[in-house]
Amino acid sequence: MVALREATEETGIVGLEVWSDPIDIDVHLIERRSAAEPAHLHLDVRYLVKAPKGAVFRGNHESVALRWVGGHDLEDSTLSLDDSTKRVARYGFALAERLLN
Repeated sequence: MVALREATEETGIVGLEVWSDPIDIDVHLIERRSAAEPAHLHLDVRYLVKAPKGAVFRGNHESVALRWVGGHDLEDSTLSLDDSTKRVARYGFALAERLLN
């Protein structure tokens, strides 16, 4: 599954578990970066991922500021989260709580 590969590559965590169904699809505009890459719509298909207990991030060149957060952290202005990320995180936390209990 692509979601598992991406999550593992970007976090460096082995043993992740991906909930089989997407929990969100986000469509957003990517601004023009060059003549070879014009402005375009980008689709993010988002999944709920469970990490093993005690997992530690290793990250990669794309993921340099990883950290664990809880629902209470979503309004922390130092995280600079956009509304779409906050929305899916709230939903993901609620879904995880239902699935794990």
